[in-house]
Amino acid sequence: MQKNVSFERKLLLVGKKSINALFLSICKPLNSRMVTVEKISRAEGNAYYRNAMICPSGMLLATENFLNGNLLYDQLAKKPRMVLHKIFEFYRVSGSIEYWMIAADVCRYLARRKNTRQAIPFYLSAYYYSYVFFKKNKEAGQSLHISSRDFCMIPVVHVANESMAGIFRYLKMRRLSGAKCSGITGVDGEKFNIENPVFNLSVPVEAVIDFSLCSDYDVKGLSLINRHPGGGVPLVGKIASYKLSKSLKTPPGLTIPVTMLLQAKELPDGTISLRPFFQDTSMQETICVEEGRVMAGEWLLERDFTTPFSCFLHAIGQRNLLAAMLKPGKHVHSGGLFMVEPYQPGKIPVIFIHGLLSSPETWGEMVNSLKHDPLIRKRCQFWFFSYPTGFPVIVSANKLRQALQEAKEEFCTTAEATANFEKMVLIGHSMGGLITRLLLQRDPAHLLTQMAGIPRSALREKLPGDEVKKIEKFLLQEPLDFVHRAIFMAVPHRGAQMAQQSLARLGLNLTRQPEVLRRLGTDFLKSFQKLYPDAENIPPLRLFSGIGNLDPDHPMILALSNSPLKSDVTFHSIIGNKDAENVPGGSDGIVSYSSSHLDAAASECIVKSHHSVHQTPAAILEVLRILLLHLQA
Repeated sequence: MQKNVSFERKLLLVGKKSINALFLSICKPLNSRMVTVEKISRAEGNAYYRNAMICPSGMLLATENFLNGNLLYDQLAKKPRMVLHKIFEFYRVSGSIEYWMIAADVCRYLARRKNTRQAIPFYLSAYYYSYVFFKKNKEAGQSLHISSRDFCMIPVVHVANESMAGIFRYLKMRRLSGAKCSGITGVDGEKFNIENPVFNLSVPVEAVIDFSLCSDYDVKGLSLINRHPGGGVPLVGKIASYKLSKSLKTPPGLTIPVTMLLQAKELPDGTISLRPFFQDTSMQETICVEEGRVMAGEWLLERDFTTPFSCFLHAIGQRNLLAAMLKPGKHVHSGGLFMVEPYQPGKIPVIFIHGLLSSPETWGEMVNSLKHDPLIRKRCQFWFFSYPTGFPVIVSANKLRQALQEAKEEFCTTAEATANFEKMVLIGHSMGGLITRLLLQRDPAHLLTQMAGIPRSALREKLPGDEVKKIEKFLLQEPLDFVHRAIFMAVPHRGAQMAQQSLARLGLNLTRQPEVLRRLGTDFLKSFQKLYPDAENIPPLRLFSGIGNLDPDHPMILALSNSPLKSDVTFHSIIGNKDAENVPGGSDGIVSYSSSHLDAAASECIVKSHHSVHQTPAAILEVLRILLLHLQA
C-alpha cells in the first residue's frame, strides 16, 4: 500500500513539474528585454554628430563651397597642408574668421578617413582651429555665453565635438584618458600637450571602470532620445561593482551621464595645452572654462541622458519573471531598493514600484521621458523598488518600508538632504500601487483589526502574547512620515477579476513560498482557529501569495478598500480604459475603472490604454505634470 502511495506522490510531482514547464514556456515573452543597446561601427557613429549644415559628403556646406569654388577638392587628400595654407591665405587677405571654421572642418573631414592612430593629428588641429574661431569671435566682441539656440546655429560646434570624440578615442586606445600626454604634432606642425584630466563626478573616480562614447551605441526600444545640444563629447560612465550606499543597492551595470570637454590654452612657446574635463551632467549641465583658456566663460555642455540610461537598462540581469512569481524565495536577493543614479542630497527621491510579473525595466520609457524636462533633471532623482511578485503584498511593502527607513537614516544628515528626502514621491503601477497604499495608511492597526474581525485590544485578550506579537509584526502597517504624495497607476484597489480566473488559480497553486512564510501561514491559521473555535469553515486567508492578494474577495483587498490614507498625503490616479480616453468606466483589460477609482484623489486621468498604462505618452505627460506641481508646492 505504501509503495502505491509513494508512486502516486511521484506521479503528482512529475505532473506539477510538467505544468510548471508548460507555464514557463507560455509566459516566455514576459522575459524578453524592452530596451537594448547595440554597438555600432565608427562610421555609423559619426552620424551622431551630424546636423542640418552637413552636406552628403560629410563636410560643412561652407567648406564644400570653398573647395569647389577654388578647385581644391581634388588636392585635399594628397596635399592637406597645401590646402590649409590656401585657406589661411584667404583669411589673411579677407580677415573673415569663417576660414578658421573651414580649416577645422577640412581636418575633421580628413580624420574620418583614417584609423584612430593616423587620425589624431587631424583631430587635434580640427579641434584647435575651431576654438581659434571662437577666440576670434570673442575678440570681435561676441558673447561668451553660449545658449542652446546658439549651438544649433553654429556648425563649427559640430566640428569641435566630433574632433573631441576622435581625440578621446585615441586617448582611450593608448589608455591615456587618466594621464598626461605630450609632444603630439598636428597637421600643420602645431605642438599639443594633453594635461592630466579633471573629474567632477557624482561618484568617486575609482568607481568608474570605463568611459565610452555615446556615439558608439544605437539605442532601441525608447521613443524619445533625450539629448541636448552644447559643447563637448557625451560619454557613458560605467560604474564598477562598487557599494555607493549602505541602504540603496548599486545595480549591476549602473551608469552616469558624462560629457568631456577639452579646455585649450596657448603657451608662450606656441604649444597648445589641452586639459580634459569630465563633467557628470546629472550634477551640472554647464561648465565654467577658467580665464587664460581659449574661449573662457560659461559653456553649455552637450548632454545625452538616454544612451547611458539605456546601457544601464541593457545591463540589468535578465530574470525569469514567472519563476520569480512561482518561487519568490529563490529570487529574494535580486530585489531591493535600487538607485538609478548616484544619490544627490539636493534632489527629491521619486520611487517607482512595478506590478505583477514585471521588473524595474518597465519604467524605462517613463524615466527617460521625465528626464527630458530640465527642472525634473535638476530637482528629482529616481529609484526603483524591485521584488519577486510571488511574495505577499504585505511582505513586499514591509521590505520597501524597511529599505526607505534605512535610506532616511543614512541620507538625512544635513538640512538640505532632509528637506528633499521628506518631499519623497511614490509611484506604483498595479500591484506596486497596493504596496504604496500599505505604506500610507492613516490607521496602522486598520488592516489588523479588519482581517482579524475584532479590535486590537480584544485580540490581545483572546490570544497568547507571542501569537499576538507575531500577527502584529506582520499586519500592523506603520505609515511613512516622509512621503506626502503618491501616484496610483492602474491599481486594483478593490481587486482584479483576473485573479479569480483559471490561469491565475493555476499560478496560485504552483506558487511555492519559502519555508519561513509557510510556517507563518500555518501559525496564522492556528491563531484564527482559536479566535473562531465554533466556525465550521474558517475563511481562507490566502495571505501568502502575490497573485492571491489581487482577488476581489481577498481579506487584505477588502480591508484596504475602505482604509483611508494619511490626511497629509496628496494622491493621484491614472487609469487605463482600453476603449476611450477621459471616459470613466470600462477596464484596461485587467483592472476595471470601478477598482482603480478613488473618490478622494486630488486628480484622476483616464487614458486610452491597456494595463501597461504607465508606458503611454498621455500617462507619462500626466506624471510630469504632477511632479512639476509637486516641485512648485
